[in-house]
Amino acid sequence: MLGLGKDKLSNEELCKFFRVIQKYNNAGVTLVESVSSYAENIENAKMQSLTQEILRDMRNGMDFSGALGKHDEDFPAFIVEIIRVGEESGQVARVLDEIVFYLEQEIEVDREVNQALWTPKAFMIGMVGAFAVALFLVIPKMGELLSEAKIDLPFITQVVIGIGNTAQNFWWLFVLIGLAVKFFYSQFAKKYPERAALLSLKVPFFKEISYNQIQYRFAKILGLCAVANIKTSTSLKYTALASDNLAMKETLLRAVQDMEATGSQVWEALRKADINKIINKDFFVMLRVGAMTGQLGAILMAEAVNYQKDMLAASKLIGDKVGIAVTIPGYLGLILLFAAIEYPVIEMMQNMNFGTGGM
Repeated sequence: MLGLGKDKLSNEELCKFFRVIQKYNNAGVTLVESVSSYAENIENAKMQSLTQEILRDMRNGMDFSGALGKHDEDFPAFIVEIIRVGEESGQVARVLDEIVFYLEQEIEVDREVNQALWTPKAFMIGMVGAFAVALFLVIPKMGELLSEAKIDLPFITQVVIGIGNTAQNFWWLFVLIGLAVKFFYSQFAKKYPERAALLSLKVPFFKEISYNQIQYRFAKILGLCAVANIKTSTSLKYTALASDNLAMKETLLRAVQDMEATGSQVWEALRKADINKIINKDFFVMLRVGAMTGQLGAILMAEAVNYQKDMLAASKLIGDKVGIAVTIPGYLGLILLFAAIEYPVIEMMQNMNFGTGGM
């Protein structure tokens, strides 16, 4: 392990690494020479150090998979195992193709989802900023002006001015409330991590994307392992380790324990382990058919494609959903806030003009 104190490798860095190894390997270059050539041309400090360690182990007689496996924080276990199977079966080129294709799809999915979420996030930030300016700056100033004019204010105007004054005078209270919410949620996540992970799947607007993303990665990684003829319980374990949602991870690990303890089939173990109903029920049928026909890998890879399409479709629609559910009510709220202040201001100005005209 490197101990450089940096984050693990991104999918982009992994993809670049394996794409170069794939290119050299397809050209007939040995794996050791491929890693050596990559090490000579990489500028990233962490990748340079990491590749040199891998290269040193390989020159000392270690297999490519074994050298990668020593850095399990950077190279996912299922990728290492797929390469090991490729080495044992003489199909390294094929598994490298599968790994690069998988990583390219992961990058594409992340890019599409992040791009689709940029607009709704910007809407939300804009709305919060507009309300903050109104509550902390505009409304208190307008309230002072109206108070000095000593005119009768509508009830809604009095309420809005009261809220604005409270926000201006007790802004620190809002900060404390925000910190308290963050603290209690972090404590809840520590004490009940699986429940916190489940809550992340129920966030309005984003839950459909999160749900399809979990199904996609489950099908894709389990399918890759099945194509590589890795033992089903082992494949499920690698799929669990690769999951970035704790609730899904725990579900898969419970299924692995059941399979190893009772010898039950994968679809039976998963159905029993899925107490939170995270896995789409169609998977149980697909897993049973795939295991019976020997086409588990192909079936899961096809399912992954379908979930990828559903996830990308949901991400493209989220902007419209947020626009309707957040932006329009937000603008209406801002209009109501300013109307509550502007109405008495306009009335005051009209009275002043009337008084001036009558002199």
